Amino acid sequence: MKNIPNEIQAVLEKIWTETNPESMFLYGSSARDDFDEASDFEVGLVFQKEKKVPRSELAKYHDFKNLKLYPFVLEELEVGKIDTPFPKAIYLSSLRDGGKTIFGKEVREIIKEVKIDMIDLVESLGFSLGRAYCAVVSSRQNDMVAVQENFSKAVFYGLQIKIFLKTNKLVHSYEQIVKEIGIREDIELIENAMKVRKDISSIEIPMLYRAISFLNEILEEVRNGETSDV
Repeated sequence: MKNIPNEIQAVLEKIWTETNPESMFLYGSSARDDFDEASDFEVGLVFQKEKKVPRSELAKYHDFKNLKLYPFVLEELEVGKIDTPFPKAIYLSSLRDGGKTIFGKEVREIIKEVKIDMIDLVESLGFSLGRAYCAVVSSRQNDMVAVQENFSKAVFYGLQIKIFLKTNKLVHSYEQIVKEIGIREDIELIENAMKVRKDISSIEIPMLYRAISFLNEILEEVRNGETSDV
């Protein structure tokens, strides 16, 4: 598959042959149009429940730091009931709509179309607020790698919800999110998040606090059942 280096592709073929999953798919930024050299290759493997191979066993197949293998249970994905710390409905939607099948069953055939309710938006914004707060705490501890990860994702996933309120469409790619924004009243925050994602030295501490306010403003829109121009 395009984007996957030959040495990683060889590992995936070996895993596919020896573990016999129902499907293997690429997801995350490496499956979208916003991957870069620093992006991890996140690969999902879908097993029947009684044949699931644990993550610890999958890890023994390689020593690539940028290859992350995640086992999923077929029966759980089919009914939309998975155990995840991420906002479930939006996470499932990102797997279904953003995943690219490498081998086996198409991921879009396994995961049914996901209906996004207001409670899902609130859950996602709460999760993003947690990320934004972690960015602030990490900055005080001078852990700029954690700041980079949490700040940029908090802003982009907040924008994802802002776009959904306006268009009723869930956009998963960072590049598409930026394109969808159009008129950007928070352009300084958004542009800083874009820079920080690619360059850790672009972190501006005041923006970490602005991100929290930004997310709370979107949360208020959801609570009031409002839509806003983006």
